[in-house]
Amino acid sequence: VMTVLMLWMFQVKAQIPTDIVEKARNATVLVASDQGEGGGFGSGVIISPTGLVLTNYHVIHRADLLRVFLYDPKDNNYYGAEVIGIDPIADLALLQLKLDEDMLPITYLRIEYENYVIAEEVVAIGHPMGIQWTISLGHIANIERTGRVTPYVTTLQHSAEIHKGNSGGPLINKKGDIVGINTYLLMPNQEWS
Repeated sequence: VMTVLMLWMFQVKAQIPTDIVEKARNATVLVASDQGEGGGFGSGVIISPTGLVLTNYHVIHRADLLRVFLYDPKDNNYYGAEVIGIDPIADLALLQLKLDEDMLPITYLRIEYENYVIAEEVVAIGHPMGIQWTISLGHIANIERTGRVTPYVTTLQHSAEIHKGNSGGPLINKKGDIVGINTYLLMPNQEWS
């Protein structure tokens, strides 16, 4: 009976189409920040055809200069960005890319505000440990976690693998819509952003 059940589970497992994942990858950016004597990096996602980027506040906090890299295996150029909005409590920041007019409209993702459920398949995209444009598959484990980042913000818990560098990157559903922004990783005895 267990063997039959396991086979059935594999047959009904949903799969996010490759073209959806590739579009989301193309809308995911690497955000590098110069902060005085050091620097850091994280992820972000383009949310409008004019180049608005959503990322985590902690990715850009205290940055003197921002460099944003678009997905392009043949071109390692970066673009400047201006911080146009922050919400430190929700750990979110909004950037405006400085793009040439001929680059517009740019690939972007839509934000899904309400239509997600527990066990829904999701993909996290970002730059874990400096490994650029990495895709990981998981599912939504809980939709109402509170108190980890702040008691004022409800967070989604998911099982897609993430590490340092995924912060600010999108969590997408099977339609390619953003259901969340990856913010932190819980590990035994530590918490990583």
